[in-house]
Amino acid sequence: MSFPGRVATAGRTPPFAKEKERGPATNRIRAVDEFCQMKHPDLILAGASVRSLAESAVRDGLRPVCVDMFGDEDLRKLVFQQFGTLAGLKTVQRFSEVPDVLADIQDDVPLIAVGGIENDFEVMAALRRQRPVLSPAETMIRELRDPEILFPVLAAGDCRMPRYVCGQTHPPQLAGAPPSPNERWLMKSTQTAGGQGVQNFDFATWKQEPLPERHYLQEFIDGVPMSATFCRLDSNVWLLGCALQLSGCAALNAPPFWFCGNAGPVRVSLQLRQQFQKIGQCLGNRWPIRGLFGVDVIVQGGEVFVIEVNPRLTASHELHELAKRDSPGHVSLHLAAYDELSHSSRLPDGDHAAATTPLARLIMYAECDIQISTKQLTAMQKLGRHPPENPARVWLADLPGTQAMIPQGTPFCSVYLNLDANLTDDTLQELLADTFSERMTGGITRQNREIQGIFGVIK
Repeated sequence: MSFPGRVATAGRTPPFAKEKERGPATNRIRAVDEFCQMKHPDLILAGASVRSLAESAVRDGLRPVCVDMFGDEDLRKLVFQQFGTLAGLKTVQRFSEVPDVLADIQDDVPLIAVGGIENDFEVMAALRRQRPVLSPAETMIRELRDPEILFPVLAAGDCRMPRYVCGQTHPPQLAGAPPSPNERWLMKSTQTAGGQGVQNFDFATWKQEPLPERHYLQEFIDGVPMSATFCRLDSNVWLLGCALQLSGCAALNAPPFWFCGNAGPVRVSLQLRQQFQKIGQCLGNRWPIRGLFGVDVIVQGGEVFVIEVNPRLTASHELHELAKRDSPGHVSLHLAAYDELSHSSRLPDGDHAAATTPLARLIMYAECDIQISTKQLTAMQKLGRHPPENPARVWLADLPGTQAMIPQGTPFCSVYLNLDANLTDDTLQELLADTFSERMTGGITRQNREIQGIFGVIK
């Protein structure tokens, strides 16, 4: 996973950027000095974006070192508050840089891989040589991402999934009935995350040639995209909650198929809940996966179709945590799963009947190259995150720094909406007028209406 030009060109200044102007030797000395003054961290969070997980860890009294591709203002502030220095924030442009930037962190500090880095096996192997990594082994990730292994296991457990084609044989093997001309199919990679690399596939023009390595075809199912979050502690697999999944939303300027947010928690019917639980138990029976993991699905006509499994903490963790504020966060639960002395007595049960209001997190993508002005950043900061005990109707997170250049088609910031706040189009436009362009504000209002409509149906 990468966002070309997102860090250096985009202008989200990495830690110690000003010191780098003095020369690499001076910069290294300064970095080492600041690191030596830093309090001992409890863990490392590494992935494309770790801001929300870092907040989860801090809420539970943990001090995380953070490695991601953005280094947003709210993450910088959080890290500085915990350590008194920015030495606990490492900003990278690609995952291959992660082992090197962590070389100065004590080798007994465990790492949790999130946000796509788990699919880079070379990087993960380097990290495992460096320190404890609280993520599934490479073999397990390969199997969970391989449709020829994953889907037969699910089928044997009476779980449903779309038809698929694995292309390393000639002719490729189709699981299920042959496609008809009016069906839609997708080509996907087992190495990417967040919808990157997904594209439409036309059977009519296909010459039965082998697909690219580590790619497969999957039938497109028209339904409600959702995600389920599970936690395995000891031999038990717990369903923590479900959420709507947003991807490729034109209203948010997202590229086709790219992840652009979620909404929830969704209190599903007993019939759907039982299907989700069966999926989680089926996976837990076959693989000794530990801690948090997610499953992306499509719900159609009361049936749950498994799309893929994400063997890591999920992007929807924030929605579930805010719904169960008296329960431990997902980072803490994941740590507990790797601690033989921990107990699961406070594990959330996934029943959100008494939950707080559902939220939507919308990831806004830049509609064009955007230069962040001081005025715009000030307006964004006014809508910054409110304390959990005093939630707002609308707030922002993942804020870029002043004078940052956000390239077109890359994430701009996250917009959070209280779905029970009766937010009208006029209200949203008034609240966001100083922050986004008229076109972007219109996209947010359209997406809010669509989510509200889906919630009204799926409940």
